[in-house]
Amino acid sequence: MNTMLFYVKPPQLSLRWLVGGHRLLNLHAIRCGLSSLFFILCVVAPFLRLDWGGTPVVNADGSVSVKVKVTRGANQTEFHKNLMDITLFVNNNPYVGDNNYDSRFSPRIAFTGQVGNARIGEVIELKSTTPLPAQRDWYIRAGERVAHGLNIYNYSEPLTVTIP
Repeated sequence: MNTMLFYVKPPQLSLRWLVGGHRLLNLHAIRCGLSSLFFILCVVAPFLRLDWGGTPVVNADGSVSVKVKVTRGANQTEFHKNLMDITLFVNNNPYVGDNNYDSRFSPRIAFTGQVGNARIGEVIELKSTTPLPAQRDWYIRAGERVAHGLNIYNYSEPLTVTIP
């Protein structure tokens, strides 16, 4: 779950749950009269959850193999959109994701239509596209996205892999 904390000032609050022009929650806008400063704590479920299916394996050729399990994060079926792709992001610094990765090593599996939905709940194996340079740490993170709004990735936790 992601948590958002809003600081709100009087006299009136109007929050609309929008990202990229698309309504994220099936809720009406929150409207209330305020007499003093207060906080609103919002807990947001991701579209998808990605969990590692074990420890990354450094293969004999210096490539890295991982297993990832993708599950739905939101319970509401209206947010069960088609899976677009899954990517193993690989980078030489710990800030790894779709905006910071090395495309030479990062494989992407694209899905069309509903094809990817059959993979939900399964363990998916990913392998770096080429061997990683030796004698250094590499950072990996799996990302998956659904066809909704801005097509933003949901991620696994980042991991460190040392190539001997």
